[in-house]
Amino acid sequence: MTDVARTPDAAPSARRVGLIAFAAWPAIVAVWVAWLAYRLHRSDVSWWLAYEGSWVAIAAIAIAPLPLLVWAGRGRRLGPALLGLALGGIAALALALLGRQAIVDLRERDFQAKQARLEAFAATVRSGDPARIRAGLAALPEQPTPAQALCALSGGPSYRYVRWLWFDEQAYGPRQNGADLLVAAAAVVAGPATREAKQSALRVVLRALAEHETDGAHFARWAQLWRTTLPAPVAAAPLLFEDDGDPEGCRIGDPAERVLRQWQGPGLQAWLDAGFGFGPGQSPAALRAVESRQQLARLLDAAPAIATQLREDPVLGARALSAQADGLSKRLDAASRPAALAETIEALRAAGADPVGAGSAWTACDRFLDDERNSESDATGTAERNAAAERIRAALCPAGKTVAATTGRADSRAR
Repeated sequence: MTDVARTPDAAPSARRVGLIAFAAWPAIVAVWVAWLAYRLHRSDVSWWLAYEGSWVAIAAIAIAPLPLLVWAGRGRRLGPALLGLALGGIAALALALLGRQAIVDLRERDFQAKQARLEAFAATVRSGDPARIRAGLAALPEQPTPAQALCALSGGPSYRYVRWLWFDEQAYGPRQNGADLLVAAAAVVAGPATREAKQSALRVVLRALAEHETDGAHFARWAQLWRTTLPAPVAAAPLLFEDDGDPEGCRIGDPAERVLRQWQGPGLQAWLDAGFGFGPGQSPAALRAVESRQQLARLLDAAPAIATQLREDPVLGARALSAQADGLSKRLDAASRPAALAETIEALRAAGADPVGAGSAWTACDRFLDDERNSESDATGTAERNAAAERIRAALCPAGKTVAATTGRADSRAR
C-alpha cells in the first residue's frame, strides 16, 4: 500500500519530461555547430573535414531519444516526451540551418578579409617603401612565401574559398605593372629571405614581365636584381630553370624560351645586353628570336657554342630557317626594308644552317613558298619586295628543287 502510494510521487512531471525531451536534440546540434565553426572558420578548409564530426552527431541524434523514451515510459510520461522530441526536432533543424549559414558567413568574411589584406599589400607595394613592403609581406594571412605573394600581385592565384565538393572558388590577386613588381622584388632581394626564396620570387616576376609586357623594357632592372642573388660574380648568369618551390600557378619553365618567344628580337637584345648565356636546349629559342643579320652576328659572337652547333647540327639549322620562314611572306609585305629579312636568311645560311638538314618532308623552302602562294595581301608587290623574296627563295630552296611552286605568286604579279 505504501509503495503504490509512493509511485505517482516518484514519477517525473510531464513538464519536466517535455522540457528535457525538447532540449535533447537542439543541445546535440548546438555542440555539433560549435565544433563545425571551430574546424571550418577558415575559408580554405575543406568541408570534408566536418564529415567525421557529422557522423558522430547523427549517431548521437539517433541514440539520444532511446534512454529518454525509456525513462519517460517508466514514469508514464511517454506523450510529453514524444511531443518534446517533435518540437525539439523542429528547433534542432532550424538551429542546424542557422548554424550552417553562420559558418558560411564566417568563412566568407575570412575570405574577403584575406583578399582585402592582399589589396592593402598591393597599395603598400605602390608606395615604394622597402621596409613597409617587407612588413606587409610578413603580415599577409597564411604567410605566403615571397614568390607566392608576388605571384598573386602579378594576377596569379591568391586565396582559395572552398565551398562544397567541386564548387570551389580560386581567387586571383590584383595585377600590378612591371615597375611595381620590380619594386616588390627589390624589397625581397634586399631583405633577410634565403637566396632560394629570392630567386624564386624573381622567376615569378620574370614570368609576369614576359606574359604581360610587349617588350623587354624592364628586363635590365630584373637582370640587375638577379645578379645580386648570385654567390659570386660570373661572366654569364647561370640557367634560371624553375624550382620545385616556385608557385605552381606562376612557374616560368625555361626562361629563355619564355622571354624570347614573347619578346622576339627585343628580348634577345635585352638578354644579350644583360650578359646572360645560353645553356643546352636554349639554342633553338635564341635562333628563332633573331630579327636581323646584326643580331645574329652578336648572338654567335656571344655564344660560340651556338655558332658551333649551327655548323655541326643540321637539325638545328633547318629548324632555325623554318622558324624564320614562318609567316615571312606577310612580313615582307609589311616591311619598310624587305632586304633586311633576306639578309637575315642569308646570314643564317652563311653561318652553316641547311634548309633541308632535318630531313623533313616539309622544309623551310616549302613553308616560304606556301606562304607566298596563299598570301592574302595584294598580289602586286614593290620591286624591292620582289627582289627580297627572290633572294630568300634562292637561299631557302637548294639547287635542283622544282621551282614550279615558287613562280605562282610571281606569275600572278606578272598577269
